[in-house]
Amino acid sequence: MSNLLEKASIITTPTAYSDGVLHSVKPEQTLGSELVTNGDFATDSDWNKGTGWSISNNTAISDGSTVSGSIIAQTIQLVEGKTYQVILNVDSVDAGRVRFYSNFLGGGQADITSSGTFTYNLISSITGGRTVGIQARDDGTESVINSISVKEVTNADFTFTRNNIGTRLNVSGNIESVGVDLPRIDYLGGSGSWLLEPEATNTATDSNDFTTGDIFEGSGDPGVDNGILTSAQATSPDGTNNAWKLADNNDGNTGKVTLRYYNTFVPSNSYNTVSLFVKKQGNNDWFYYHIFDFGGTGKNTWFDIANGTLGNVASGHTASIDDYGNGWYRCSLTFQTTTSVEGAIQFRLATSNGATNILRDGTNGVYIYGIQAESHATRQYATSYIPTSGSTVTRGADSALDAGSSDLISSTEGVLYAEISALANDGIFRVLSLNDGSVGGDNRVRLQYTSVDNTLAAVVKSVDNTTRVSISVVLTDLTEFHKVAFKYKANDFSLWINGTEYVGTPINGGGVPIGLNKLSFDSGVGNPFYGNVKCVAVFQEALTDAELTCLTTI
Repeated sequence: MSNLLEKASIITTPTAYSDGVLHSVKPEQTLGSELVTNGDFATDSDWNKGTGWSISNNTAISDGSTVSGSIIAQTIQLVEGKTYQVILNVDSVDAGRVRFYSNFLGGGQADITSSGTFTYNLISSITGGRTVGIQARDDGTESVINSISVKEVTNADFTFTRNNIGTRLNVSGNIESVGVDLPRIDYLGGSGSWLLEPEATNTATDSNDFTTGDIFEGSGDPGVDNGILTSAQATSPDGTNNAWKLADNNDGNTGKVTLRYYNTFVPSNSYNTVSLFVKKQGNNDWFYYHIFDFGGTGKNTWFDIANGTLGNVASGHTASIDDYGNGWYRCSLTFQTTTSVEGAIQFRLATSNGATNILRDGTNGVYIYGIQAESHATRQYATSYIPTSGSTVTRGADSALDAGSSDLISSTEGVLYAEISALANDGIFRVLSLNDGSVGGDNRVRLQYTSVDNTLAAVVKSVDNTTRVSISVVLTDLTEFHKVAFKYKANDFSLWINGTEYVGTPINGGGVPIGLNKLSFDSGVGNPFYGNVKCVAVFQEALTDAELTCLTTI
């Protein structure tokens, strides 16, 4: 397969990232020829100078008489959707401010108040001639600008955004924080993959203090019945000694041991997910959640914390258990409110599946860490851990868009390949696409999870958003990784999943898109892809059946 990937024009794998960028493996960044004429300002006729600008010794100088907003600029030719690197060399800024100026690359950039070399990678918003230059930001600006350069950038890096900190499970098996606008390589399950998630809020105001704090829309402080709760008893999933121990009180009686949140309120008609990291400590191999009231009687769901499997799951509950290594499991449960929005969330020790009581003889206990409480209109799963301390915290959505160019993506024929898994079988459209970057998104090649249970589909739309083919396949479990390749060519479409071909029937003339120039983790007009990604590749040719079999076979 490695030799086959050499034929790809774009390859992205979890190997490199930087602030605001999810880097491609292929092609590596290269720069084209210089687009600025006489970037050292040597020829006056190339530059349109505003009041106060002069040229001396091949250097543009704002001599102190410059008024705010005055520009020195020239026109260069750019192509919409392509990325350009601008480098500005500033010798000095003795007074006021200067700014790199452009009316086609996303507007003015950050103000410059000191000497240095300033580099910007920007995407052109239009095809044609547009100005580029330097603008004085204050009256009396005194500065020396040595040169300005604009070159086309060839790469397939994604523009990545997330407006605040997120967490991931790192290669060492510890939960760690990842900074603003930095992609996350997550190792949950053992191998690294990009983690792309929707916005989520942890409403548990003290996520790792089980003596205080609210959950959901307010609750009483947590309390313990018939048990002993002790802090700093073990190494938690974040690699530090901050796990708590919940043990029975050794009173010799048979009954329950409970960590509880009473007088808890949740949003009406929402899905409410509570998750907790749990590790076996005593003799009991089981742990269960008791959800009381919220419009129904008490309901119990059990988790096997010795083997990492689910036990009995109550009607109306959705549950999961994820292995975080070193004996730690994240136990998650989702329930939906119907009539009452008030109730109690309780965590209890158990000795077997379905058992509600234990002999409190001092031998039972668990380690716990990191409670998270999330409410959402449709989402029925826990997102990655969001630490809190004294207030709720919202993690922004991950967005990876606008990789590639018309030079790297063919509108005549090609293959879109991905090794991906969904975060949940939640009936929400999640799309990976080649598109034309337009607002209407008339031309698209899409791989997508659909609203149908466990279904993955491949779709081509072209010219006035007309569907040319649609292939749907029901998977056993779309939260597992699948190798998927979609071949598109006029009247020749097929979807390959894990080595099996599904042939598409052309409709509406069986045409192909035009003007494809972007690779995005969405449809081009919405439906962001949320899931895990091990690899994405784009081929500018329709591969053979033998090649597609090789590419997608697990």
